[in-house]
Amino acid sequence: MSRYYSGPVSDHFDGKRFFGPQPSGNKGFGKLLKWQLFGKRAKWPRWIENEPHPCPVETVQGADIKLTMIGHVTVLIQTAGINILTDPVWSDYASPVQYFGPRRVRAPGVGLNTLPPIDVVLVSHSHYDHLDARSLAHLVAQHDPLIVTPLGNDAIIRKAAPKARISVLDWDERVTIGDIMVEAEPVNHWSARSMTDRNEALWAGFTLHAAGRRTFINCDSGFAEGWWAHRLINKHKTIDCALLPIGAYAPRWFMIDAHMDP
Repeated sequence: MSRYYSGPVSDHFDGKRFFGPQPSGNKGFGKLLKWQLFGKRAKWPRWIENEPHPCPVETVQGADIKLTMIGHVTVLIQTAGINILTDPVWSDYASPVQYFGPRRVRAPGVGLNTLPPIDVVLVSHSHYDHLDARSLAHLVAQHDPLIVTPLGNDAIIRKAAPKARISVLDWDERVTIGDIMVEAEPVNHWSARSMTDRNEALWAGFTLHAAGRRTFINCDSGFAEGWWAHRLINKHKTIDCALLPIGAYAPRWFMIDAHMDP
């Protein structure tokens, strides 16, 4: 049984683990070791200074959509009078412990204490560079947003923020907040917080329906022959704005099922 979720078997849940039409993240320790020991590493800066920029506006009304890139997959989406954050990460390390693991090389584009009021937070899956427990605990304490997340991730979030308001969605389920609706969408990815809980919580992208427009937030996915993209367009017909992550894509033999390249 999954340590995060208990529910009926479905076409993407076998009673313990979630899965998709195409597998992702199923490489064993041997392949991980091969990548780490023999992979050719790109040159990476120790630090990059951000250029000066104005703070986000307090709110955006009506059908207008304002996007503010904060860092990695953290984006502030403002529309219909509602402020939404995607996968908020302000920690210096994407790791279960600070001072170890993948390290930030530039400051977030907006400081955690200079955000406008946050109404909704979307958390796509449990990887540490997307589900940052420290940042979520701060946001809950300061803003009390509604956190929207796929099945099982709520159990992880509640350990960090017991008072969090959470809406838990399966693929294709929806929640309405004010004048917007958020819908969880299948994408080609996987989940884990440790070596022993692989795929015990669900992952998802999100479609944001607001003011007659649709914004799709992928968060993390391999292209996987585009099965999820074809499904998305067949379902919604049109997407007005798409946030698609392109990064951590090399070497392709290791990353192809989990991340897209340019």
